[in-house]
Amino acid sequence: MINAYRLRLDDDSKFLNVLHEDTIFTTTNIQGLTVLDRFIQMAELEGLMPGWWNSNEMTVCIATGSSEGWSSTKRKITIKDVNEHYGDPLMGLQLRIFGEQVIGKELIHDHLVKILEIQVILEQCSEFLSHHHETKEGTKTDASS
Repeated sequence: MINAYRLRLDDDSKFLNVLHEDTIFTTTNIQGLTVLDRFIQMAELEGLMPGWWNSNEMTVCIATGSSEGWSSTKRKITIKDVNEHYGDPLMGLQLRIFGEQVIGKELIHDHLVKILEIQVILEQCSEFLSHHHETKEGTKTDASS
């Protein structure tokens, strides 16, 4: 949640030239916990939070955002940072999509749709190649018997 929020702040700054008040992106350079709280509330209103989410989880989330570690709302992040942190080249994309669902403004919707279509094709190719490789391996094993 926090990283989707921080990535959305970065996207708004880069793509829309929008700087949200009371965040690290403004001259006040404060933590932005009020804006994070609003982001979470918007996600709740949109029905995007999991069934286990409750007010205690929100309190923990806000507390984590106020920390000094990776999840600090005092720290700017980019999509590259997110992908490296999670070890997943698609995590930043997933968080961007989530951020669009929360905020409702589509920054790069058309590009995201194309990227997701490519991702599906790549996954299908990977499955095909994996199955093809397994079939070939099975044939070699049978032939060597």
